[in-house]
Amino acid sequence: MKDRSIHITREFDAPSSFVFEAFSQPLHIGKWRGPNGFSTTTKIIDFKVSGEWIFTMHSPDGTDSPSPVFYTEIKKPELLKYDHFDGYEDDERPPHFKATITFESLNGKIT
Repeated sequence: MKDRSIHITREFDAPSSFVFEAFSQPLHIGKWRGPNGFSTTTKIIDFKVSGEWIFTMHSPDGTDSPSPVFYTEIKKPELLKYDHFDGYEDDERPPHFKATITFESLNGKIT
């Protein structure tokens, strides 16, 4: 499982600074983060390297899933890396997954 990765590409008709902000500001991230029908509540967001984002995803059936994210690299507005954990049970556990998000301009659009 250590060598597995998922690559997803999305295209937005917006400036990179706007898309980057959607990933870094609690006002925006709670409106789109998660599957359809879910909502996200931010408890803490300290958007800096070694900072954390503590949030809870709420499913339509009422199940809450608390999750912490720890930022490992930030290069505004082109790169964001973080380690994502499931729940808060054990501070010694490995990340559930590691994310690398790149923001690139493509024909005037951001991908």
